[in-house]
Amino acid sequence: MSIKKPWAIGLLSFLTLILLILAFMWFSDWAFLRGPLERYLGEKLGRPVSMSDFRMKLRPVTQIRVANLKIGGDKNGGPDLVSLEKLEGGVRLMSVINQPVIIEVLRLEGGEAHLARDAEGKGNWSLAQSEPSGEKRPVPQVRQLALDRATVHYDDRKLDLKVNITGNTIKREDPTSASGRYGVHFAFDGDYKKGKFNGEARTAGLMDLVQNTNQTVPMQISVNSGTTKLFFEGSMGDVVKLDKIDAALKVSGATLANLYPFLPLPLPASPPYALNAQLQRDGKNWRLLGINGTIGRSDMAGDASYTLQEPRPMLDVKLKSRELHFADLGPLVGLEVRQQLDKQGQRVNTRADAQKARAATGRAGKVLPDSDFSLEKLNAMDADVQLDAGKIDMDRPFAFESLSVTLKLREGVMDLAPVRFGFAGGTLDGTIRLDATKNPIAARANIAVQKARIARLFPTNKLLSQSSGLVGVNAKLEGRGNSVAALLASANGNLGLASTGGEISNLLVELVGLDAGQALGYWLGRDKPTPLRCAVTTFRMERGVAVSELLVLDTVDTMIDGEGVANFRDETLDFTFRPHPKDKSILAARSPLHIRGSFGKPSPSVDAKALAARGGAAALLGLVVTPLAALIPLIEPGTGTDADCQGLLKTVEPARKNANGR
Repeated sequence: MSIKKPWAIGLLSFLTLILLILAFMWFSDWAFLRGPLERYLGEKLGRPVSMSDFRMKLRPVTQIRVANLKIGGDKNGGPDLVSLEKLEGGVRLMSVINQPVIIEVLRLEGGEAHLARDAEGKGNWSLAQSEPSGEKRPVPQVRQLALDRATVHYDDRKLDLKVNITGNTIKREDPTSASGRYGVHFAFDGDYKKGKFNGEARTAGLMDLVQNTNQTVPMQISVNSGTTKLFFEGSMGDVVKLDKIDAALKVSGATLANLYPFLPLPLPASPPYALNAQLQRDGKNWRLLGINGTIGRSDMAGDASYTLQEPRPMLDVKLKSRELHFADLGPLVGLEVRQQLDKQGQRVNTRADAQKARAATGRAGKVLPDSDFSLEKLNAMDADVQLDAGKIDMDRPFAFESLSVTLKLREGVMDLAPVRFGFAGGTLDGTIRLDATKNPIAARANIAVQKARIARLFPTNKLLSQSSGLVGVNAKLEGRGNSVAALLASANGNLGLASTGGEISNLLVELVGLDAGQALGYWLGRDKPTPLRCAVTTFRMERGVAVSELLVLDTVDTMIDGEGVANFRDETLDFTFRPHPKDKSILAARSPLHIRGSFGKPSPSVDAKALAARGGAAALLGLVVTPLAALIPLIEPGTGTDADCQGLLKTVEPARKNANGR
């Protein structure tokens, strides 16, 4: 027994020591580790680390508590990388050995983190010592994250993004948890490419979402940026890449253009809009399904998809409208729209601004759209867009009735082919190409009007609305410019118009011929339409100046010819019409009729010299001979002859075919 006693004493002492160590480890708060841990982390991170208190309870799920943890900024100074009032966590002890480290619960309270990335993409969170190649450690898994006033300030110079995000855990009894559906609330604000925004988000299972990309969690987001408001509710997967989304989306604002650059869609300016849709994303493909809402006063419905691809993203849109207000499409061709200041003080093509700009540039009183097309946007993506409108409201008495347009944009070249309007009971068909690879933009247009009804071309004109007959037009134009006004000011091409058959107001014809006797008779009695034999017009356009080559309107009573110039550079008109009556009349002060002035304010007048000569002769005869003799110069003998309609129509054969449909 005496031989074994030293061994037993040693074993007992060893076991006692082990028990004492285990007891110490079990009951100790490990506060003494604060200093060594500060030095270890400081070396590892390459920046000062401090904490006012450190406590740990060694258990199968070890509890760790840290107070006033601070991790300093990088060598360039600035705020602390991390500053936490309190951090508490529960770490599964065996996972420290087996890897990855499993953190059952992580609670952050009263914390701030200042993260930044420079223009080269280097983040201030980078470790001082990189891990040896091939020895990457598994990322710790956080099973549950609890936040209380935890804020992240993120400044990304590469993305031109600044954002502040504050997170708080939502308790189950809180109504905003939506019966436990949401567990974390975030409030955020910032600016992206100088555009300010703010909003809030709710989600559940945030850490699972980050670490398990094959899972989705419920998500609710609302964002405000100036007048733009967005609401999103549904499911999201992989919160870092955002490559899995299925949610109901509501978006509204003063103009679609303000969505860029928040959404990578270089959309044109528009009137105020409000749209609902189902938003889906799968990898690089975004889809808006069941679009329903309004743009301006126009209803919109359809589907859209947007694919992120190289070298340019692809937009595919199919929309329908029961009633389209044409003014809502105005921004597509550079027309001003009535819009307001957004909350950021950004103006968006208001009419007042446009008028001031026109006055400043000498374009006051001009009517052609002069807002620039965006070369950047036309080169930013490819697109296929189809729009069908069953009815068009023009706000003015124009003859457009419906619309169907197909747009293709490839490598900066936009083709509208075809564009079809229901027009005055007929159709207006066209193909238009804008080549934005050139500056200024190169444009080419072919336009054909088929079987347009004269009466419906001028629905508010009482004289013309009583007329009948069909009109055809054929036009080809080319030009260079970054707005509609600039394109037409440089355009070259030709235009032909033809009309055969039908009837036209005789009162209108006599008024053009200043035949007071005939006009008075039709006015006192009843306007009797006169058969229209033909109407033929051709123009040649060179560098924005359209000069008539042929201008004839022939009825059974009167033949009217003339010439004129429409100058698209300064938007002025100068036309002369000469009537040649075929019937006799008294009180005919026949004189050439002039239409001059601007596109916006044309001014009709008569030839003062011819009218004065005829009136002077009448006055002289009345004084010298007899008052009845004064009527002699005003008597129209009716020497006008029929125009060669057959020969004239051959000169505008494409337009004639468009009028007759054959």
